[in-house]
Amino acid sequence: MRKLFKNKEKKHLKIHIYEWDIDVYVPENEEQLYIKAAENVSQKIEAYMDIYVRQQYVPQKSYMEILLMTLLDIAVTSTEKERVLGFNNFWRRINNIIKNK
Repeated sequence: MRKLFKNKEKKHLKIHIYEWDIDVYVPENEEQLYIKAAENVSQKIEAYMDIYVRQQYVPQKSYMEILLMTLLDIAVTSTEKERVLGFNNFWRRINNIIKNK
């Protein structure tokens, strides 16, 4: 998990996520990371809205359900990336042990 602004200058940023503008303070020189993340979240919300709200014959979901589905999607993706990176690091360490013998 990212350390929250330890020993870093903070910069005020207004980001747009789906239909909302949010004021945040981000570490200096990381503005583009936060803007890109906000765009990613907006795209995921938009996709779930297309599937579960804008379809006529599909049971409608609430905004809360859409946001929770988006949050879960992002968390699963993040967890999977962490697992893959951990798995790759494990094999890298094994290969280093084998090479050094």
